Amino acid sequence: MDRESIAAIHAHHWRKGWGSVTVEEAGFILDAVAARRPRRFVEIGTASGLSGALIRLMLAAHGGERFVTHDVSARFFGDPSRETGFLLGEIGGAERVSLARLVGRGAADLMSHGERFEMAFVDANHRHPWPLLDSLYLAEVLEGSRIVIHHDLLLHRRGREPSGIGPKHLFDQAPEGRRRAGGGGNIFMLDLSMKRAELAALAVSALHLPWSLDRPMGAEAREAARAMLKRSLPGHVLSAFDRAAAKFDRAAPGWGVRRGLLGRLFP
Repeated sequence: MDRESIAAIHAHHWRKGWGSVTVEEAGFILDAVAARRPRRFVEIGTASGLSGALIRLMLAAHGGERFVTHDVSARFFGDPSRETGFLLGEIGGAERVSLARLVGRGAADLMSHGERFEMAFVDANHRHPWPLLDSLYLAEVLEGSRIVIHHDLLLHRRGREPSGIGPKHLFDQAPEGRRRAGGGGNIFMLDLSMKRAELAALAVSALHLPWSLDRPMGAEAREAARAMLKRSLPGHVLSAFDRAAAKFDRAAPGWGVRRGLLGRLFP
């Protein structure tokens, strides 16, 4: 697997509006895989399956053994007539790398599988704080190099609304020595081998930035995030999450009461 092969596959399967990685961005992932040779790789956000199929080919070329991909949707958003990840079955050549395609599941479900991974790719919900939370969920199941690659660092510039600011907020709050952008500047690598206190500081800084949700997080998702923060990070991170949710998540307990009071105080 090299950039020429990536370009050929990409040219055949890429479609406008599908949100897939570019050839240059896929090359960034290839360099990470070639340098670290992860045996087990997990993806959050399957979509068409183009990035997953390319990553699986990269793994096959560099000693990888298993690829797992998660998506909360059973149908592909770019073409609802297709199932999520349909290109994983159409693009061959990586049969030696075992494949698990999990639909109706996201990063919050990682711990329940009991699997460990060395590297991850996140291209899912870009609204803040989801890229941060996805990374923190992944931190619980990553070992070895503990590298998470995030797509769409520049989405906040390209979209009409600020909803896609999540990757940018995450990148900006990460320590300089733990982050590296590439692939034209729209993809970046986050090194989660940092100490627990360093990861906690990143999380707190990012959580206090305004959330860009387009709908309430919901009680189930919020409680899953709270449980993860409680078991994996110091208590002040959970407190920061609760304070941020109270300000920015319309589904948080008491949100309507607080907003109504503020509306009366500051009409």
